[in-house]
Amino acid sequence: MRATAIAGGEDLPLTVRGIHRSPDSTTQDCDLMAFDISKLFRRKRRPLSAAAFELFDADWYRSQTSEPIPPGRERHHFETVGRQKELSPHPLFDPVWYRRRNPDVTHSDLDTIEHFLFHGHFERRSPHPYVDLEHLARQLGTDQPPLARYLAGAWRNGVTAHPLFNPVHLLKAGLISPDREPLAQYLALPERMHIPPHPMVDPALLGRRFAERGETVTDPVLHYLTGHGWKEVQPHPCFDQIYYLHANPDVAETGWNPLAHYLTTGHREGRLPLPDFDLGRLRRMLPGPAPADLDIVSFWLTEGLDPVAIMRALDDWDQRIVALAARIR
Repeated sequence: MRATAIAGGEDLPLTVRGIHRSPDSTTQDCDLMAFDISKLFRRKRRPLSAAAFELFDADWYRSQTSEPIPPGRERHHFETVGRQKELSPHPLFDPVWYRRRNPDVTHSDLDTIEHFLFHGHFERRSPHPYVDLEHLARQLGTDQPPLARYLAGAWRNGVTAHPLFNPVHLLKAGLISPDREPLAQYLALPERMHIPPHPMVDPALLGRRFAERGETVTDPVLHYLTGHGWKEVQPHPCFDQIYYLHANPDVAETGWNPLAHYLTTGHREGRLPLPDFDLGRLRRMLPGPAPADLDIVSFWLTEGLDPVAIMRALDDWDQRIVALAARIR
């Protein structure tokens, strides 16, 4: 049997063992023949071991499938089965989300994990809603693959994977360990959907605000992170996104999540999270010197104090002092 090559137009001999075309061949025989020939042209997947860094967690992967996997065979199972089924090999890689966010991956001959490790990571395509590669790159200040450096230990130096994830309050509450990468621990928490990933993100408030919009969501924070309601939904009582966008039209023009902008850049530039909010007064209440770029609102929230309540108490105290002074006179 002969077939025509795709390139060059020359004839190439193709032999299919065990199947012979004869006058009495059945349709099933022909289908089998076509299937076997297609296998000959199928591109062999590159081994993930050739990538710039590793993105595989055996314990996490085992939790992604109900199939029995012999101990120590998790990686083999992923290479032979999981990649095709788009099972997640690591807490910080969501293959289904990655493909949906990058439609061109669907039309390529690469599977999702292969595309990310060999291409997407260098193109700053985020692998998970809780991982912002641009945010990582800004903190690390390097052109090297940011997620690789983060997983290699940069998280120990306070580098965070996303503007809306800060593990300090999780550590204070004893929900995660300081000895392991924090975001993966957070994502594995059984009650994660009800636990704030950042002091300025309130899952309960987000859930109520989405419900008011007629949206029923099981994971309000994830819904918010993936671009829903950035301009309309208030993520925390200490942040008014409508005011912030109105007061900072340059942020509105960028399309950046307003809370992410405030936590990354805005607070350093003195931009207010609420109208008439005296950040300087909150800073003066600190027990000692603090870094100039300290996010004072997040700081007090991490300490378990509500900055809005603090300001109201201070205003009330000022009024009492004024009233007392008037009576003394």
